[in-house]
Amino acid sequence: MTNEQVLFRFTDKFDIYFENALISRERIVKRYADFLTSTLSGDGHAVSVALHTGSVCFEIVSFVMAALACVSLDKTDAESIIASLNEGDMVLYKNGRYRWCGLEIKNGKQFLKLKQDGRGKKGPTKCWVPFDE
Repeated sequence: MTNEQVLFRFTDKFDIYFENALISRERIVKRYADFLTSTLSGDGHAVSVALHTGSVCFEIVSFVMAALACVSLDKTDAESIIASLNEGDMVLYKNGRYRWCGLEIKNGKQFLKLKQDGRGKKGPTKCWVPFDE
């Protein structure tokens, strides 16, 4: 599936609401989202101009499409992100902030080692998360 197809599927599958109003199904907004999708999904450098009415809806759609493009078109994989972490780096896990403590092998299985800073009288919490390659 091409980058453009991935983004088009996003625009078809998700709805964008603003102040309890569904804006992503309006024809002009949908065409604008499709235009942004075709512009953002190219592999090379692209310059495009978008003129619109000044409605906040277009700014919202622009922001959402740019965010989706960043997530869906990024070719970075989990292994390279983990390899780039330094011990002590802050990471998010299950809506909590943890410090990265590296990889550890236990019983032939690889685990991500995380440590959460202590709060109040509680000391730091360590956890080992299974890492499936």
